[in-house]
Amino acid sequence: MTSTYDYGRPDNWDDPLVMPEIPDTLKRILVAIDGSYQSERALSQAAFLAKLTQAEVIVVVAYNPITKLHRRGMLPSEEIIEAMRLDAHVLANEATALLAARNVNVRAIAARGDPADAIVTLAEEEEVSLIIMGHRGLGNIKRFLLGSVAERVLQTSPIPVLIQP
Repeated sequence: MTSTYDYGRPDNWDDPLVMPEIPDTLKRILVAIDGSYQSERALSQAAFLAKLTQAEVIVVVAYNPITKLHRRGMLPSEEIIEAMRLDAHVLANEATALLAARNVNVRAIAARGDPADAIVTLAEEEEVSLIIMGHRGLGNIKRFLLGSVAERVLQTSPIPVLIQP
């Protein structure tokens, strides 16, 4: 025995679905990268969306020498801080070159400070439409002790965030 159920299809079913034009939805995309596999996937996702919408991509590499070294029981010297700054710029420039080679309108920012705070602040200042970032997959203990940059961005950002697993 077959039964049919009336899902309450509206009378105006034939009316077109109202959706914004794709190029108008994304003007600027911020993609946060750290050199991990997940951030490479986030960069790829940003490039895809930028090509689809003609959006500008802002590549952000945020680094915090004090937090990174303090976890290892060290205090950063000026040489270490400068090396981290240079590494951030190199990573940002490499990502920019990859996207520019694919005809994506792109620029890069290397930001020193707490990564989650820097990402959210830059996203607001640059008036981006979307933040894209990877999730590094910290274990439960590390996530509890250290927190996750992606989780903090999700919690504090007023801008939509796409997390690339």
